Amino acid sequence: MRYQLEFLGYKFLEVILNKIPISSVQVIGKICGRFFYHLLSSRKKIAEKNLQTAFPEKSKNEVRILTRCSFENIGMTIFEFLRLKKTSIEQLEKTILFDDSNFFSKIHSKKNGAVLLSGHIGNWELLAARVGVSLSHPLIVIIKTQHNEKVNKEINRIRTKFGNEVIPMEHAIKVAMRTLNEQKVLALLSDQSAPKESVYVNFFGRSVATFKGPAAFCLKTRAPLFMLFCIRQKNFSYKIYYEEIEYDDLKEYTDENIQILTQRHTTILEKVIRQYPEQWLWMHRRWKNVQ
Repeated sequence: MRYQLEFLGYKFLEVILNKIPISSVQVIGKICGRFFYHLLSSRKKIAEKNLQTAFPEKSKNEVRILTRCSFENIGMTIFEFLRLKKTSIEQLEKTILFDDSNFFSKIHSKKNGAVLLSGHIGNWELLAARVGVSLSHPLIVIIKTQHNEKVNKEINRIRTKFGNEVIPMEHAIKVAMRTLNEQKVLALLSDQSAPKESVYVNFFGRSVATFKGPAAFCLKTRAPLFMLFCIRQKNFSYKIYYEEIEYDDLKEYTDENIQILTQRHTTILEKVIRQYPEQWLWMHRRWKNVQ
């Protein structure tokens, strides 16, 4: 019964959002995000604690404002994603611009495919959609399966609208290796809490468990590694920033090199979060497993 009600609520929201202008969708998403900021007290406390630890120099009032803005960003992100069902390729290309127009020529010049990493910052769903429409072949995106099967199916239908392919996380290793060996492009997020047995790297001054998959995929296949971020601008449009992570000095697939490369992409993620702290998912228990 619970899953059926969730599905009906999801479909109702999707229908409404696809009948109104995108500007209204963003405003409503922001308002809903602020509503849940007041409603979800436990998540609010997690976000404030994370922010206080990451930015000890900030006052309690600054932390509260950033927490509220983070909730608002999530609201807009979710509503913008649901609105993708009506969005055209032309609209995506017009509202989501690349800071460097040479990105795709760099991707297409690589011989070993590529690994694209991002985090839960800005709008990561729009990022995958925008990159996918400009590639010469489908973007293979590793995703986390939702518990509600019907909702999961609807979400993945939107994710694959522009030609991308989605792969459940439980099949990630096998599919990732095949994707890169076929010289295709793999995309995944790298900023959520990882199991205790994962690699530990420094993130905002703490040694935290981090997924080693991205680094392992690259070191095994020698695929180039890019960090990409779709950052919301003041006018509610988006700009995509990217940075290639060099690792030519890491010649072998070893535990030490996996940790070094994982630290490199985590350091870039932290740098971008420090630039746009209001657009990151602070309510997630990222530092659940620390040393």
